[in-house]
Amino acid sequence: IERNAVPAGAASGMHAGAFHPLLARDDSHAARLSRAGFFYALQRWQTLDRAGRAPAWQRCGALQLAGDEAEEAHMADTMRALDAPSAYAQFVNRDEASTFAGVPLRYGGYWFVQGGWMRPASLASANLAAAATATKLRHHFNTTVARLTFADDEWRALDVDGNCIATAPVVVLANAGDAAQRGGFAA
Repeated sequence: IERNAVPAGAASGMHAGAFHPLLARDDSHAARLSRAGFFYALQRWQTLDRAGRAPAWQRCGALQLAGDEAEEAHMADTMRALDAPSAYAQFVNRDEASTFAGVPLRYGGYWFVQGGWMRPASLASANLAAAATATKLRHHFNTTVARLTFADDEWRALDVDGNCIATAPVVVLANAGDAAQRGGFAA
């Protein structure tokens, strides 16, 4: 269900965004989840490419720069502690980072060899096209959900007049900070 005329027409409609995993010195749950999601995404996007539903993306490397000397030192320490394979992530000093960026930089940071850029709207469209042929997916564009209710093991998405737009056993909210504005949930 999408309130816009096309998928990913709001925040995900940006021209492009960088993708790379999160690193944490203690390899926290968030870092491990990010790593798993990163590798899953790369595999999924390649599958979409092979199926002829290629989203706009490129694995060209991604550079995450430190903002100051202290952060740069912390990033270097984190990489030493993690001992991650260089094909996954590596710390690069200012000169190396400048070479990757093609411009002079003040600080180094992380270089993610398999990172890159993605057009989120193209990914949303590619995934919806793939799902539509594999499932009974129905699109509801130009439709706003005012409220969600749950009864009898089923979610109901309701419009502003209380009419049911769709029902499902599972609901995924992909609307950023707008989730709190949807009128709440009712059991």
